[in-house]
Amino acid sequence: MKSLFYFSPHISVSKADMLHAMPHIEEILANVDELEQTIHEAQNMLSPYCVYAVYKDVNLFNDYIQVGNIILHCGNKIVHLLQNSSQAAIAVCTVGQEITYHYQYCCQHRCRQNNGRVEK
Repeated sequence: MKSLFYFSPHISVSKADMLHAMPHIEEILANVDELEQTIHEAQNMLSPYCVYAVYKDVNLFNDYIQVGNIILHCGNKIVHLLQNSSQAAIAVCTVGQEITYHYQYCCQHRCRQNNGRVEK
């Protein structure tokens, strides 16, 4: 398996990107104008990491892909896009535990942020 390690402390995310991707963010933050500060603070919680493997044994079916003895249910649209492929790169990526836990906590508790700290 080939591994790709990626880290960028300056991820470019705009206020408009966040409002589009997470429309409920307005309920989480006391003031949407805090969003830019929140984006900046979240960058300190990021630990992006990605690993991937390239496989040559790829079989395409109606709505799934078989890579070796692994079946990936991806739907017929994805299979159609890959119909002429002879290889597949399977990747698993994360932005890290800290930001994931922080986001889950905020969603569960509808918390408000105060100077980058979650209020209970």
